[in-house]
Amino acid sequence: ALNVIRQVKHAFLISTHSFFELAGRLVVVMELADSSLAKLLEQRHAGGTPGGIPVRRLLPWIGEACEALHHLHAKDIIHR
Repeated sequence: ALNVIRQVKHAFLISTHSFFELAGRLVVVMELADSSLAKLLEQRHAGGTPGGIPVRRLLPWIGEACEALHHLHAKDIIHR
């Protein structure tokens, strides 16, 4: 399954570069994401902005996630 995932390419998916076993554990080497929702929330709270992330800011990311899932499903890959 990891060989299949490593071959999947899409602008909105983080790439898997390689994987291997080390000391009985699976190590997966992936592309580094430039940010995360958790980091954005921390920045907002540190800056004194209460509440969550505004919907207008989330909508483009939700659209990108849907495109990525559609790409996976078109290749008969299910994301869990």
